[in-house]
Amino acid sequence: IADPTRTGYIFAGWNKTGEGTLSGTTFTFGAGDCTLTASWNPITYTVEYNANSGTGSMNSSSHTYDSEKALNNNEFTRSGYKFIGWSTDSNATTPTYTNGQSVINLTATNGATVTLYAIWELDTVTLTISKVHQGQSVNVTISSPSGTLSSATLSNSSITLTHNYGDTPVTITFTISSNKNYTIEVGGNSGVNTLNYTWTPNANE
Repeated sequence: IADPTRTGYIFAGWNKTGEGTLSGTTFTFGAGDCTLTASWNPITYTVEYNANSGTGSMNSSSHTYDSEKALNNNEFTRSGYKFIGWSTDSNATTPTYTNGQSVINLTATNGATVTLYAIWELDTVTLTISKVHQGQSVNVTISSPSGTLSSATLSNSSITLTHNYGDTPVTITFTISSNKNYTIEVGGNSGVNTLNYTWTPNANE
């Protein structure tokens, strides 16, 4: 009798009920009925967690096929970003699994390692400057989720913001170049101190 197969399981032999004897792959049947039932062991696999441009370390987790188990809670950090979940694709922008989500059957291969990559979303704060006259100076206080912005300079296409990793928001003064409302998006980026953000008039202006 050929060994049967079953997704996510390892064949562990036959169990016998009724008349007859079973020894390895040799079967001896008596006069009565004899039923052989396949015995199975579920495969096990490992989930490893990748910081994916973040910092820190995490323990892997062991999983068993057909048994639901929660993923480890995220312990990675990334300056200027917030963690939004896990994916098997390091380039994903939308996570497949949330933090601590219960998962099942991530692979059917015994002893396999499944790598989950942290998915990050840029922390942003959006603020709108009130309408002002051309050439008027405006004082704006900006606080970033990952620190503060210590200076800003206005050019024709962008506002350059310099990160100051402190806890106290600072006042930024610059000159509005036309009589419009401007929206500035403020965020952080790992390992970069000078950040560029485009500015555009509101669409309804």
